[in-house]
Amino acid sequence: MTGWSPCGSVPPMTGLAAELVNEVWSELLSGSPEQLAARIDRFRQAQPVLAGYVRAVEEGVFANDERGQLTLFAVWAYEVCRRAGRARREIDEQAIEAMLSENERLLAAMEAAPPGDVMSTAAAWTENYPNLALLGAMLREAMHGDLEETRRVDDFLGLLTLHLKTVIDCLALD
Repeated sequence: MTGWSPCGSVPPMTGLAAELVNEVWSELLSGSPEQLAARIDRFRQAQPVLAGYVRAVEEGVFANDERGQLTLFAVWAYEVCRRAGRARREIDEQAIEAMLSENERLLAAMEAAPPGDVMSTAAAWTENYPNLALLGAMLREAMHGDLEETRRVDDFLGLLTLHLKTVIDCLALD
C-alpha cells in the first residue's frame, strides 16, 4: 500500500478491515431509528464541516425523497474510521477541497480513457487504494433497489463514488 496518496502532501493511508466495515453496517441496519439518529447526531457534532459537505451534496444531487443515503453512508464511514483509530480530528474545508480535487482528477482520467482502457484505468487507482473494502461495500449497497429505473447508473455511480470516496479519504487520513 505504499506509494498511494490522495494528494502529494498527504501521507499514505492504511486500509480499513472488511470485517469492521461489515460489522458497523450490520449494527446500523439492526439499530432502532433512535439509535441511528443518535449516531447521525454524533457524526454531525464530531465532523460539522464534513456533515455540511454531505448535506450540500445531497441537496444538490438527490431528489427530496432520495436524501439521506449519503448521510447514512457518511455515518458508516465515520463509525468505521473512528473504530479503526482514525477520524480523531475535525475535518476542515481545506481537507475536503484537497480530497475532492484529487478524486475529481481521478474521475476525469477515467472519463477520458478510451473505452477499452476504462477498466485498466479504474484498476490502476483501486489496486492500491487502502479503503476499497469500505468504498466497495457502500457502492454495492447503493446498487440495491431500483437505481436502474430512476437514473442513468453510470452518471449516478460516478457522482456517488466521487463524494463517498471524498468522505472516506478525509476520515481515513488520521
